Amino acid sequence: MGLRACERARGVKGGPRVCMHTRGNKKECGMTKADVISRIASQTGLTKTDVRAVVEGFLDSVKYALKKSDPLEIRGFGTFYVISRAPRTARNPRTGQEVKIPSRKMPVFKPSREMRKEVLG
Repeated sequence: MGLRACERARGVKGGPRVCMHTRGNKKECGMTKADVISRIASQTGLTKTDVRAVVEGFLDSVKYALKKSDPLEIRGFGTFYVISRAPRTARNPRTGQEVKIPSRKMPVFKPSREMRKEVLG
């Protein structure tokens, strides 16, 4: 946490010189799952192995609910749900040819009112 984008990328053996998270911007990278696990472990005193199991279990539960198209609401945090995108016609920018894009499902997260208030200040 707190590393500049290029520093994080340099830490990866044989990795790119530019961070892929920020597409080369010099801003700091966002948190990764490993960063979340480390932060929770340091705050709770649990081992990283135990925290990793809990975090991965939570993420598996979210994926399971979304696969079934069930919304997952966490009070004070937000709601994960699936929306259906209608089929549409797009254009290939190079050739100008029309391309049919089929309907699809898309996972969405909507933050709660409390979370928005806390993040926005």
